[in-house]
Formats: sequence, C-alpha cells, structure tokens
Amino acid sequence: MRKILLASVAMLSASTGGAFAQLVPGMVESAYSGQIPNVPTSAAGANNNNNVTAAAIKGPTANPTPGTFVVRLGGRVNVEAGAGWSNVDSVYVPGTPASGGLTVVTLPKGGASTLPAGNTFVSVNNGTGAITSTTAKVAAVAPTGAKRNPYGIGTYIRLYPGLDAMATNGLRYGAGTEIRTNWGTNTTGGSGATSGQTLMVRRAFVYAAGDNWGLVRFGQGDGVISLFDGGVTTSQNWSNSGVLNGGDAQTVTPSRTAVPFYWMAVAGNEYGSNKIAYISPKLFGVEAGFSYAPSPSNLYADGGTSPYTLTAICPIASSTCSTLSSSSNAADAGRYTDLYQIGLRYLGDVGPVNVRAYGVYVGSGQVSYTGLAPTGRSTAGYFDNLSVYNAGIAGTFAGFTLGANWIGGAMNGQFALKPAGGANLNATTVGLQYVTGALTLGVTGAVATSQGSAALVGQTQLAEQEISFGGRYVVAPGLAVSADYLYQQRKQNGFNWVTNAAGEGKPQIQAQSVLLGVAVNW
Repeated sequence: MRKILLASVAMLSASTGGAFAQLVPGMVESAYSGQIPNVPTSAAGANNNNNVTAAAIKGPTANPTPGTFVVRLGGRVNVEAGAGWSNVDSVYVPGTPASGGLTVVTLPKGGASTLPAGNTFVSVNNGTGAITSTTAKVAAVAPTGAKRNPYGIGTYIRLYPGLDAMATNGLRYGAGTEIRTNWGTNTTGGSGATSGQTLMVRRAFVYAAGDNWGLVRFGQGDGVISLFDGGVTTSQNWSNSGVLNGGDAQTVTPSRTAVPFYWMAVAGNEYGSNKIAYISPKLFGVEAGFSYAPSPSNLYADGGTSPYTLTAICPIASSTCSTLSSSSNAADAGRYTDLYQIGLRYLGDVGPVNVRAYGVYVGSGQVSYTGLAPTGRSTAGYFDNLSVYNAGIAGTFAGFTLGANWIGGAMNGQFALKPAGGANLNATTVGLQYVTGALTLGVTGAVATSQGSAALVGQTQLAEQEISFGGRYVVAPGLAVSADYLYQQRKQNGFNWVTNAAGEGKPQIQAQSVLLGVAVNW
C-alpha cells in the first residue's frame, strides 16, 4: 500500500508542476480546452492532451505509460475588478392612476340610451338624457425603477479532478470532470450571499483511446465542434476571462446586453449535454469526428434532487420531464432531440505556418408539438430542426495566430431551434492573437444576424455586433494577470429590450465594459 501511495504522489507531481516542460512550442490551445497558450498560464482542464485526440500528445498533463496512471487535481481561482455601462443601467417605468367608478354620460335628447362599452347601467334622467353608469375599478399602478452601480469585484473557482491511465496492453483510458462556482438568488450580501454560492458539475465523462482506432468519450462533455476548435479558430484564448464565450467582461453588465456565443466551441450549451463522441486517428493530418446527444439533459435529471428523495422532476409523463419526445405545451416544442455533429479537421504545417481547419454539420430532431394549431402570425409550437454548418480556420506563424469562424443555418441562439418561417443564423467571428514569451495580446470581433424574437417572424431580424481586445501576462508559474475591453450591441426593430418582448420601447441595447483580473492556476 505504501508503494502505491508513493507512486500516486509521484504521478500527481508529474501532472502538475513537472508537466510544463513537455509543452510543444507554438501550441495555441487554451485553458478552456485543457491546454496552455503560453507557459505556464493554466492548469489542465477536464479536457487535456491525453483525451482530445486518438493519440496522446505532449502537453501540461503527463502522459501515462503502460501500467501507470496520472491523478489530476487541477484548479483555478479568478479574481477580477470590473466596470460596465449600458443603456439599461437605469430603468424607469411610469405608473398609472386609478380609474373607473361612477360616470355620467349625457346623450342628445331623444337619442339612443346605449351605454359605452364596459359600462353598467345605474339610472337615466329622462329630462336631460343623462345616464348614470359605472365602470369597473382599475387600481392605480405605482411607478417602478432601478439603477445599478457600474463597478464591482468578482471571484470564482474551477476544479478539475480527473484520471489518465494506460493499461499494460496500451489501452489509454480515464475520466475528466469540471466543477464550478454556482450562484443562488441571495443578493443581501454577507453570509447570505456566500451561502448562496454552491458548486455545480459542468463536465463529467469517461474516455478510452488507442492510437490505431481512435478516441471515444462518453458522458457530459464536449462534442465535435468544441474538440475540433478548442477556442483557437474562434480566437477565445488570449485572456483569463473567456473573451466572447460567456466571458467575464460580459457578466459585469445586465445579461440582456450579452451577445450569445453562436459559434458554440467550448460553450456550455455544446458540452453540457450528455453524449457519446468519437474522434478518429489522423491520416495525413486529417481526422474525422462524430458525436450524438439524445437530449439537452442528463438522463438522471428526471429522478429528482437526488437518488434518495421522493420529489421527482418527472413523476409522470408531462411538460416537466427533461427527456420528452412530444408535448401539448407549445414551449416544449422548442427543445431539440437526437442532436448529432459530424465533421473533419486538418492539423498540420503548411510551409512555415501551423494550420488548423475544420468543418462540422449539426442536425437534430425536436419535441413534437401535439397542441392546438396556432392562429394568425403565431409560430407557437412550430420550429425547424437544427440544421447548421460550422467552419473554422486558424494559422500560426512567428507568434501570431489569425483565426476565423463561421456558423450558419437553422438555429436561433446556442443550439436553440429556429421558429418556423424565421430567418436563418449567419454569424462570423475573426480574431488575431500574438504570443511573445510571457505576454499574450489579442483582439476578437464578431457580427451576427438571426431571427431573434419569434413574435417578429417575417417582420424584423436581430442584428448583433461585438469586439473585445486586451491580453494576459504570466507573472510567475501558475500566476497570470489580464486586462480586457468589450463592446456589444444588439438591435431588433419592433422589440423592446426592457420588457424582453415585442413592442414599442427600446429596440437597441448596448454595453461596454473593462476588466482587470488575476488568476492562480495549479
């Protein structure tokens, strides 16, 4: 037993500090995909250099040898000071006075004694033609409003326990997990706010791989888009913050100002579903990938808050069940089923340029709507299956990485079904990253058009644009500081961003933010 424990400690040491020496020069993967853009920015994540390709590659996590295993206990703490401003930082909705009650309507003498709509007859004065009536009382509505401070300090943690092993016959296998901070609804501060923070599981998968037959991953984890991109062609790796992919700079302004990360690479709506994924061995630098998710949910989610409670989310087949196939509730029809991704990727050198290029097709079914047919312009209960094309390319030369990524087709959000008759998604992001020693600089911009509000099908579309720039500096092993600037704009005529519904009001919403942060990784 003592020998086993000593061996475990030795392998654990190799998987944390000692593995930095194994990095491939010029590697541009990120902490989010499990690898390091410049030494030593980050601990390996749930994804690492042992579990993203058929053949293990050199990287921040030690490669197991036959008959050995590597235990990983990586983690990251981010602390950031930020400020953000938007055109919905101050909102005022005027109230209305009380109305209704006793009214008198005077009609021409001899005229018809017809009451106005909504009035109840009380009496009539035959001499003057005056009708006394009542209308229903309408209570007064008080005005409402709020204003937010633009600045604050944020903190979160991520933990990456996992295992990489190799059997004596050469089979490589293991598991990866990612645990993150979650926030409750408590906003009072102090002890209440800290107790409102919990931990949530973002990734939990097992894998097996062989150089000659490929990589299979099973569980809650990344599909083909995330495994092929890794944040590289989408230019999301130059900061501690996550840039445009649900980045921390997006969270310091009201959430409606945030442009969704349509490109899906290493995004929660892509890797959060339970799936099976396969990546083939490389042949002349080309590999194929396939992934399949039966639903957006975990099969165990319908069982309740734990296996030992009697409160179940799905006591009988109903709208509350996470694994529906049909429903009479129109909102359920917006869920996808049987989501699959299939694609090809090239990784290799073209002259002096290191190239990453891939293409992926995404398709799905949907929960069948069995309710009443809608009337008028309504699309309630009617959606198109996901049918999306995604392509990305990046080239690295002399420390510069130029990347571009496009996604388009039948989608209206992050793997959200498009309302029938609505406009297709068309989104492009372009970025440039430069790495020199401990310093990384970057800029990433994006434009997108999509249907947006389902209530405005055939009338208007949503147009969005955003840009972020900044960088990161590695102060010491495991310690990095970063700075980001972000601007975002969303506009759809006929849509009110204050009420979050179709109507008159504020059709355009925009925000900008700055963020200074420090991250400690192990």
